[in-house]
Amino acid sequence: MMDDSMAALWVYDDVQSVPESLVRVVDAIARVSSATGGETEMERTGNAWHIAVNRKGASLENHYNPEIGIRCYTNDEILEVIHQYWNCMIEVGRKKSLDKAILKFSRKHHRMPEIPWSIE
Repeated sequence: MMDDSMAALWVYDDVQSVPESLVRVVDAIARVSSATGGETEMERTGNAWHIAVNRKGASLENHYNPEIGIRCYTNDEILEVIHQYWNCMIEVGRKKSLDKAILKFSRKHHRMPEIPWSIE
């Protein structure tokens, strides 16, 4: 079993509870992960973390604590952590906000975001 505490901390620190950020990150990682996504890599630097994702996996590095080092995960592991966070947002009443973020994304990008779980 993976130690997903650093991945969870990244979601908490950098993605936060901003539905638009969550949708963008899920879409980007899912597109890199899928053979049909068209994207081959993604990098983002946020408030406290840098994430780099390619088809082989994801690496996380904290800007402020070099003792953490670089943590590596499979894309499925990162997406699982984000999925848990997504479900938590729904449990605390943020489903409408997520739905609005999906609609906003689809209008901006002229396609639905690639989300590898049911969003019903």
